[in-house]
Amino acid sequence: MKKIILASATALLLLTGINHAYAEKLDAAAIKALFIGKTVTSYHTRKDFDVKAYYDPDGTVYGIRDDSIWQRHWEIRDDGNICIIYKERDKEFCRIIKKIDGKYYKYKVKGNGNEIRVIEYRQFEDGNTENYKWVE
Repeated sequence: MKKIILASATALLLLTGINHAYAEKLDAAAIKALFIGKTVTSYHTRKDFDVKAYYDPDGTVYGIRDDSIWQRHWEIRDDGNICIIYKERDKEFCRIIKKIDGKYYKYKVKGNGNEIRVIEYRQFEDGNTENYKWVE
């Protein structure tokens, strides 16, 4: 009897569209609203470290990790990818952002279409809260 009730409840949730694990892929406009001019705190889920970065509207991202400040370029593509560009290495890393249960995550999409969660975003704050700037 318990199995029947559980199966019925699950079916009802699926039919009514109530699914708390629903993943919404963000489009370019939503990503811009989240990142441009914000200081973002995140956690790298695969490499186990925290990062705090400021996404300057001029396309520069300044970050700090382990008391070391770094600078890269960033952009949001029309296809909904956010890209970090390493000009000195002629490389770029483009990822998608998904919202799941009110939280934001960055995913690497493999060539076969599999998605790997790499970043968990923890906080978005207006402005350059850490006053990051590049010092030559």
